[in-house]
Amino acid sequence: MPTMLWSPVSRLRRDEVANRLTLYYWMFGLDISHAQEAAAKHPYEKPATANRDFIPTFEAFAREVWRGIINAKNISGANDADAAVIATLARRIFDMMATRRLNGNLSREEFRAVAVMAWLHLAVMYDSPAVVDLKATASSPEQRLAKMAERVGMRVHPKAKPLFDLAQPFSSLMQQIETGRFNDPAIAKLLITLGNDLELNAEKVIDQYALATGRDVKAQVVTVSERAKTPAQPALPKPPPRALVRTNGQGARPGAQ
Repeated sequence: MPTMLWSPVSRLRRDEVANRLTLYYWMFGLDISHAQEAAAKHPYEKPATANRDFIPTFEAFAREVWRGIINAKNISGANDADAAVIATLARRIFDMMATRRLNGNLSREEFRAVAVMAWLHLAVMYDSPAVVDLKATASSPEQRLAKMAERVGMRVHPKAKPLFDLAQPFSSLMQQIETGRFNDPAIAKLLITLGNDLELNAEKVIDQYALATGRDVKAQVVTVSERAKTPAQPALPKPPPRALVRTNGQGARPGAQ
């Protein structure tokens, strides 16, 4: 039924899994980790227009925030932190997300995805009844998930721990970016002001993002420039070859005294 919030399938989009894969690529410009396996059973098309710049833009945003945090911790030296650059990058992400949601587009799909994932996340955050019934009790969510995976002949993602640790802080940061909170440089400056909740959350995101993806957003981008080439010097004329002087075999020139 078109009025049902839990029904993201229609005559135009009959396969919910294929539709979800398409939307992930549309919003973030990337595939999920098991896209090939899923696409074999649920063929989908990558949209021509997608937020392919999301990851590069977010990493540039995180890199600038980290630069500001490092400068705030320094007690000497130049401070090259720039809240205006952070606000500009945050605005780019805001525009990407807002463009995909024009006229309420994706509202139903997003609600369903967030509700289902939030429930699955909660189920393994503690020894819930589902975890106990599956005999998967453990001291951490990634260990509970690993035990569940073993019961069905699967393996947990090798980066499960940093992904779990990243989920909540990243969700909080993205919600604030998507509402346009950091579009103002004065507010974006709070991300690099030590001690407040926004800065502490951003630091967690940067740390766990690097662990989960293997991409070090703390490293500054190095630009390699070509060395200046000196003009070629004109070649000096070679001196004429010296004529060989014959001797009398005694090492002395003829007529030498």
